[in-house]
Amino acid sequence: MLIDILAEFPLIENIVIIDHESEDHQTISPPRPVISLKNLKKMSIGLYDVEGMNAFLAQLIIPRSANLSLGVLHSSPAPPPSDTDPDVTGPFERFLSPWLASAERLMIFPDHKRDGLLFRLFPKTSSLTSDLVSNGPDSVIKDGIVRVGYLADDHTSTPLTSLSLPVIASYSANLISLSIDSFELPSLPSLRRALSSWKLLTCLKVTIQEPEVEKVLSALENRPVSVRSPQDEGRSRVEDEIICPRLERLDCSGTIIDMARMKQFLLFRKDKGVKMREVIVTQGFTQVGHLTESSVVRLGVFGTWDRIDISEIFGLEDIVEGLIQVNPVDQPHYVKSRPRDGWR
Repeated sequence: MLIDILAEFPLIENIVIIDHESEDHQTISPPRPVISLKNLKKMSIGLYDVEGMNAFLAQLIIPRSANLSLGVLHSSPAPPPSDTDPDVTGPFERFLSPWLASAERLMIFPDHKRDGLLFRLFPKTSSLTSDLVSNGPDSVIKDGIVRVGYLADDHTSTPLTSLSLPVIASYSANLISLSIDSFELPSLPSLRRALSSWKLLTCLKVTIQEPEVEKVLSALENRPVSVRSPQDEGRSRVEDEIICPRLERLDCSGTIIDMARMKQFLLFRKDKGVKMREVIVTQGFTQVGHLTESSVVRLGVFGTWDRIDISEIFGLEDIVEGLIQVNPVDQPHYVKSRPRDGWR
């Protein structure tokens, strides 16, 4: 068994196991001694179902500084979360929870190779007295970067909508930075409930198709769903009146943006006393109705593109501190004609 092999190399620094076939974790007898891998720097392992991965990690003691890359399988199709009960916790959300609790940054993006989802978690900085963690996934609260793949065992598509984003958010209330790259977002009620949990969020990056932008902006313009905890005592009233009250940076690079709608959102934030500091868009991806930025340049209204301030085009000078345009080259992006059965 794999765990027997690792027991022979307690000083190993790097472990890579590709497409490992899950062992019957229910027939491990007698219980095996826990293995301390005190020199481990990186471990990449796949593919296990959730129970198998839990059983495997429970037999190891891993340095907090180690970087992990884990491939987790689910039986397809994954059951979709219910909008009427968005807090139902599935096995994968529960598996992720210890890493989510210690994360300050979270990235969710597609696994193009396997048509699944990837979660990349960056822990908050902390001073720790111990270099090792006790065995088991619930105690793997680490300083290292954790990358977890969520894949169907028959290689069918695994969309973000197959998971409960509100549950993921409830486990990751310490996030200050979130990046989501997804063709389809959860429903507006689910998205609103998830964003209500991220009260410390200062930076949000979304790479989504154009119709989903309205969902994000509408969710951020709603009142928060009540998700208060004892830690909320003493927080300012504005944090009860607006979702993501500390949000300063909205990165929409790679996404087509209607700047009239964006202006409405920015005015909303300004009126609430939480003015956005920075909005990032991709050159050539902004428009007001049918009038695109390139049309404005062709009409000669502002001259050549590299000499103009798009804040001036769209009248945003007083409602956002910085509107930044980035080059579209080599950026992932979604377009209106993108097929639902594949990733570009």
